[in-house]
Amino acid sequence: MKKKRYLITGAGGTIGLALLEKLIEKKNNIVCAFDSDEQRLFNISQKYNNKINLFLGNIRDKDRLLIAMETVDVVFHCAALKHVSLNEYNPFEVKKTNIDGVENIIECAIEKKVKKVIFTSSDKAVNPTNIMGISKMMGERLILSSNNRIGKNPTIFSSVRFGNILDSSGSVLQIFREQTSKNYPLTITDMRMTRFFINLKNAVKLCLYAEDNMFGGEIFVKNMASINIKDLAYAFSKNINFKIKHIGMKEGEKLYEELFTNEEAKRAYLYNNYIYVFPQNWHSGLSQKQKNKIKLIMKKGLKFKEELRSDKNVLNIKNIQKLLNS
Repeated sequence: MKKKRYLITGAGGTIGLALLEKLIEKKNNIVCAFDSDEQRLFNISQKYNNKINLFLGNIRDKDRLLIAMETVDVVFHCAALKHVSLNEYNPFEVKKTNIDGVENIIECAIEKKVKKVIFTSSDKAVNPTNIMGISKMMGERLILSSNNRIGKNPTIFSSVRFGNILDSSGSVLQIFREQTSKNYPLTITDMRMTRFFINLKNAVKLCLYAEDNMFGGEIFVKNMASINIKDLAYAFSKNINFKIKHIGMKEGEKLYEELFTNEEAKRAYLYNNYIYVFPQNWHSGLSQKQKNKIKLIMKKGLKFKEELRSDKNVLNIKNIQKLLNS
């Protein structure tokens, strides 16, 4: 069997590292880890010895990306600036990484004839109100439009959308854990605030499902748990007398997030427990076999009538505790 070569950008981050660990389980996979953080790459090298090809570099550097993508079959693009409040005060840096960096990924993938590129996006790309969300929306649009410029090139591009990944770096659970260890009150920005949450295992499954089932231009989404942040704090604390400190909403924050818009709902189908959001011109450039598969998904899948919002169908505290335990 021919070996498949993967490149993961942002390989030292939460998603990148989990993908890396999953991909090296197969002997026929060659995995390349690309990251701008020397310490994170060093940690990967210490843990996996000679199983991983290490590339120290920044996605802003197109020449470095071209070297890293040599003979690569599949790219998982996970590198990004993601912290909302920091991004609000550093928009020019966000543009260089989250928008210009995506463009570099696209151009290098086409030049090196990479077969598939999967862009990891965020629910903050839907009706964005902050710099991070706007940059992710632009990344999705660039990825989508790239399927129309490839000509005879074999590269196809798709996106996956996550909500908040439970216990990822800088996440609310890590903040709660730090506050609990110091016997501080748990900080809540707004008692009404809700978010979508997905565990790391399902986030990785979503990425791999997209790789196996993409035609080019789709956005893949996993239906995620909707949770009120106040209830999450209660479930996390396991203490009826825990203290909350209300600190107010940060710049760019929303009370709720959406997994897709009302407009996208017209093209969204639940199939095999995954949501496909097809592009408007999905039939363009596809083989008849691929068109038939999409028509089958549209026929057998559950069509959505409206956007999915995190303030609808929220989990109760008992179910939140089950999710945390898992």
